[in-house]
Amino acid sequence: MKEFWKSVRNNGYFLHLTLRTTPQYLLTAGLLRVVGGVRSVFLSVYFLSYIVSCVEQKRSIREILCFTAVSFLIVAVSFWAEAVFNCKKVLVYQEKMTSVLQHKVFEKTRSLDIRVYDSEEFYTMITLVNEECKDRMVSVLENTLRLLEYAAVFVSIIGYSLTIDVIAPVIGCLSLAVNYAINQKLVQLQVAYDRKLKEKGKEENAYERILFLPEYAREGRLTGIRDVVMRRYHTLMKSRELLIRQSGGEIGRLSAWKRIFCEAVCMDFLVPFYLTIRILVLKNIAAADFLAIINGSASLQMRLGDLSDEIAVFRQNGLFIERFRRFEQLPQETEKNLEKKWNKIPFRELEMKQVCFGYSPEKQVLQNIDLCIHKGEKVAVVGRNGSGKTTLIKLLLRLYEPDAGKMKYNGRSTQEIAVDDYRNCFSAMFQDFSIYEASVAENVAMSRQPDKKRVRDALEKVELLQELPDLDQKIGQEFGEKGKLLSGGQLQRLVLARTIYADREILVMDEPTSAIDVLFEKRFYELVHKYLKDKTIIFVSHRLTSVVPCNQIFYMEDGKIIENGKHNELMELNGGYAKLFLAQNAI
Repeated sequence: MKEFWKSVRNNGYFLHLTLRTTPQYLLTAGLLRVVGGVRSVFLSVYFLSYIVSCVEQKRSIREILCFTAVSFLIVAVSFWAEAVFNCKKVLVYQEKMTSVLQHKVFEKTRSLDIRVYDSEEFYTMITLVNEECKDRMVSVLENTLRLLEYAAVFVSIIGYSLTIDVIAPVIGCLSLAVNYAINQKLVQLQVAYDRKLKEKGKEENAYERILFLPEYAREGRLTGIRDVVMRRYHTLMKSRELLIRQSGGEIGRLSAWKRIFCEAVCMDFLVPFYLTIRILVLKNIAAADFLAIINGSASLQMRLGDLSDEIAVFRQNGLFIERFRRFEQLPQETEKNLEKKWNKIPFRELEMKQVCFGYSPEKQVLQNIDLCIHKGEKVAVVGRNGSGKTTLIKLLLRLYEPDAGKMKYNGRSTQEIAVDDYRNCFSAMFQDFSIYEASVAENVAMSRQPDKKRVRDALEKVELLQELPDLDQKIGQEFGEKGKLLSGGQLQRLVLARTIYADREILVMDEPTSAIDVLFEKRFYELVHKYLKDKTIIFVSHRLTSVVPCNQIFYMEDGKIIENGKHNELMELNGGYAKLFLAQNAI
């Protein structure tokens, strides 16, 4: 019962969203479904029974024709109203509901802590939620409307049948009760089956990307990795087939027993047998009443099965919505102070004191970090792979919050500053940057309304304007063949143009020359120091020759800052930095 009420609350949550989004749809569709249910009972049970009753009572043909004409008119109007609504309004309303739910998912994803993305469980959850939000709200509404329609049918048939007989409606109720009980087990099996199937579907999509996408095509032809992927793909298909055979078989057997008892035994045998005895042996029921109950039982049989199935769908929707609500409750610790206001003042210094951080409680990635960066300084964070450089940058950008220690901006705790306001002081150039299927101007400005004069100026400074003279031209060919394809070096210069266009106080450059050849690397740093000389810049680089001019160099090992100073000072120490620098230059 507790699970049932949880399903009620979850379905009610989605219905509340529907009512807020498209109230006219919910109310109109609900009214039409009730009218449709009553119309169905009228046509299948009452209409023919009344005609037979008129014949038995020898009423005039005029009365029968008038009743038929009025009935036809009312039924025709109800069908016309339903058809107009379904053709002109339903798809529009459903699209609107789906877009509202997807917007909620997009907004929630945008505001989630980056820490959440490090969990494999998150990707499974977001994949399932994203699939569900495309049609789950529509499913909930349709399920509710069908339940409303079937309830109207059920009440009408049972109510009318009880005026004639008691036993037949009781048999119908028994069929409904058993049907409902079996469906509860079916729902649990179906949800578990669906979850396992979608998990395998996620793995299947990953293999298909490797087999079809162009970035894997070269290695697929030059190595044997394609055979490895195909072998795993076939293994996955066999496990998927086994899952379908096992779970599908169990669901099928239970469904068969449900139909045998609820439909074949109760409605197809017991009700007709009982009524036959009454009309032929006991002779205590009129032909019109016999016909009404037989037709009502047939309609009830069809509707009872559908009603119990819809109750099962109701439970199933509730379980899926529970997953969506768990997604909505994912943590937003970093983003929770978005509403805080902060009067910006010119940047002076950024400080970390005894900062510690770990992606999990068991393992600390950063330990006791102390650093201070002043306005206008060119700072470098260097070290071997896995030393914690990228994680440190993520904390400086407040993509993560420290587990311990303090971060201060101009002497003020960063916790007192709105996240968006704080991040607006930074411009970042990541090694794994993204280029969007948008115009050149939009990719530089990263906004819907770019200042084209500033965009041209930024492109000219990075020596890309001649190669990209049309600012409205799309980059990439994912959505069309007219898009411009750029080399790795051109893309990296485009990202540098973003940095110049943004004109922020502090610049973060994570491996900024990773896709640029050695000849242009020197030119790249000349451009940086020429056009960004007044900015505070934090470099993360494996090429230590590029950080020699920096005011401060932080050398990291095992999540700690081991050495700190200028290049000459660190070389004199003859420590980890000096050894790494000499090793690179010896290559």
